[in-house]
Formats: sequence, structure tokens, C-alpha cells
Amino acid sequence: MAEQKQNRPAPTSVPGEVEAGLLSQLRVIGDIYWISPVRNRLILLILGVFAIIIVTSAGQGLLNRWNVPFYDAPSRRDFPAFVDQLMIFFAIASVLLVLNVAQTWLNQMTRLKLREGLTRDLVGEWLEPRRAFKLSNSGPIGVNPDQRMHEDARHLSEMSTDLGFGLLQASILLISFVGVLWTFSSGFMFNVAGYSFSIPGYMVWAAFLYAGIAAWISWLVGRRLIHLNADRYQKESELRFSLMRVNEHIDAISLYRGEADNIVGVIHAKDLFRAVRAAGGPAGIKLDDIMTPPWFIPESTILFDQLEAFRERHEHFAIVVDEYGALRGIVTLEDIIEEITGDIEDEHDAIKRGVVRREDGSLISQGDVPIRDLNREFGWGLPEDVAITIAGLVLHEARRIPEVGQTYAFYGFRFEILKREGTRIAELRIMPPLAIEAAEN
Repeated sequence: MAEQKQNRPAPTSVPGEVEAGLLSQLRVIGDIYWISPVRNRLILLILGVFAIIIVTSAGQGLLNRWNVPFYDAPSRRDFPAFVDQLMIFFAIASVLLVLNVAQTWLNQMTRLKLREGLTRDLVGEWLEPRRAFKLSNSGPIGVNPDQRMHEDARHLSEMSTDLGFGLLQASILLISFVGVLWTFSSGFMFNVAGYSFSIPGYMVWAAFLYAGIAAWISWLVGRRLIHLNADRYQKESELRFSLMRVNEHIDAISLYRGEADNIVGVIHAKDLFRAVRAAGGPAGIKLDDIMTPPWFIPESTILFDQLEAFRERHEHFAIVVDEYGALRGIVTLEDIIEEITGDIEDEHDAIKRGVVRREDGSLISQGDVPIRDLNREFGWGLPEDVAITIAGLVLHEARRIPEVGQTYAFYGFRFEILKREGTRIAELRIMPPLAIEAAEN
């Protein structure tokens, strides 16, 4: 597969842009599937659909010819012939039903294989060295590439299958019935202003004219939907990404108006997801309708009193304020239980598995450890609004992909890159201010 990718023609488009020519886009798609491991299966599926469409067209022709003897039998009061024609109808209908089911199955399998081949190529290109980092700085085309690959590949494969097989079936039916239309058109005379003339195969030309006008009107009306659909897919990808980020990193979102201390409510992630699903989308959802009143507690509250308050109110989230009403932070039921029983490790506590403290006061951390977890665990004040993970913070401040062994200093900390996987910082050493001061003394 790697050798095949090396033989693939280099793209001619400018990074961040999309090739506009239809033929050039078809050529790129053809190159993708020609080197794809699903190529042979796709060819067999397409040939199978082609054969079924031809057989179905032949069955439709038999069904049309069956109409004449079927309706002749009752007019002649020939009951045995009527029964025979019914048996013939059941046989033809049974075969057409089996063919229809088989064609539906082949259509679905073709969609699946088209999407598999396209997704394999997109993911492979996305995971090329430095590609993800460059894509993130390439403009709108690089926004949420994982979400776009998921949905865009699905739309392309499904619409290509439907349009391609629909065109194929319509073309075969046209070839099958063009002779019938031409025969019906023979011998028909047009009389216009005292002149008589005939147009050979006029029904065929009328059908072509009707199809052309209908196609032109459809294009004229629907061409504006292309950009609207593209914008819709982009907005939907941003929504899915935002919901995923909310679900991964927080249990509730605090709302405030004006200043951060003016908290007016709390939205739980499960309530937000339930409202979006009930409404069929985010449009029209008012946060005021789904938020709950905030629960403020003084920072002087005794731990066991707060634990009892959590139990009585059936809550697990409270906002801590000082004697002046200024926001001091949040406290959860898990925080209190950990203070009593020790740390509770779960799938969200990456800090327990991803960080090792050393004797000199420094820490060896995995790059994907959340900054919020480090701040909570060690009482640090690293900013959480510029990145999610500690590796993301280093990339944000360094403004480049660091090399192994490089050291950066910011926010009073020192960060040394220990391991890198592709463009991703896999492991780093963190020297907090106290450790730096101890080392210098």
C-alpha cells in the first residue's frame, strides 16, 4: 500500500483550495480507488448491479408484453387462459422482486465500499508527517478534518452511488424503450396552417427535449443549494466537535452574564444533549429553558457538611464563593470523596496514568494530559483557555513543532520535549517554579 501511494500522481491544486474542474476531480477520485484495497470488490459490485439492471429491464419488457394476453383472456371469457396468465404474472413479479432486493443490497454494499476506500485514503493522507499541523493552518478546509472526513465521505459515497446507478438504469431503460417510442411515432402527421408533415420518431425527440428542459430547470433552481449544503455540513461538523469536546471534558457548563462572577445558571451536558435530540438540532434551543439555578456555597463550608448537603439535594456540583461573593471555583462530589478516601481513578483521570513525579520536583507527563487536571492535581495556574492538553499549550506558545531535546520556558515553568510521535508531542518533562528554584540553588 505504501508503494502504491508513492506512484499516485501529485495533486495540482493549491493547498487549502479545491480543484474546480469536474474532469480533474473525477481523475483524482479514480486514482484513489484504483490503488485502493477495495478496488476489486467495487468492480464486482458494479458489474453485479449492471447485470441486475439489464435483467430487470428485460423483465419489465416481459411484463409489458404480458398485459395484452392477460386482458384479452377476460374479454374472450377464457378462464383457463386467465389463470395461466396469472401464473405467468406471479413468476415475473417474483423474479423482479428478487432482483429488486438483490439490487438494493448491492447498492448498500457499493456505498459501504466506496466510503471505506475514500475514508482509508483521507485518513492515510491526514496522518502523513506534518500534514495534520499544516492542515490546521490552511483555512476553512482544515477546520475539524476528522468530522468532515466522517460526513463528507458518507455524503459523497451515498450520492455518487444513487446518481451513478440511477443514471445507468435510466440509460438502459432509454435504450430498451427508444425503439418502442420510435415505432409508435411512425405514421403520425402534423397539420399546421394547412401544411401536413411528419417528424420521424417525434416521441423520442420529445422525450429528450422534456428531459433536457427538466434537467436545466433543476440545475437552475438547485445550483444555489450546493454552497448552502457545504455550509450546513461545516456547521454540523462544528456542532458535533463541540458536543464531543463538552462530553469529554466537563460535566456541566456554568453560565454567566457580564462578569464571570455573575453566574446565572448551570447546564448539564446530558440535559443539553437531550434537548438537541428532542429538537432535532441546535436551532431554536434556548439555554434559559434547560439551565438549572446555580448552587453557591461559601468557601468556609466544612467538608462533611458539604458531603451531607450533596446527599440531601441529590447534587454533585456546587460553585464556591468567598465572603464577598467572588467566584473561587467549583467543588464536586468526587472531589470530596477523594479527599476522604484518596484518589479515585476512572477513565477521565488521565492525570493518574499520564504523569510521574520525580525526586527533583519535576514531572514526566504524557502530551495528552489535560491542563485542567494538572492544575487541579498540583495547584498550578497554567492557562486553560488556549489549549486543552499540556502538549497543546507548548505548541501554542512555541508557535512551531518542537524537536526532541528542546526546552521552553513560559508562565514560570520549564518544558523539555522528551519524545515525539510524528508531529505530536508524546512525552515531556515539566519543571514547576519550585523545582526550578531548587535546582538553581
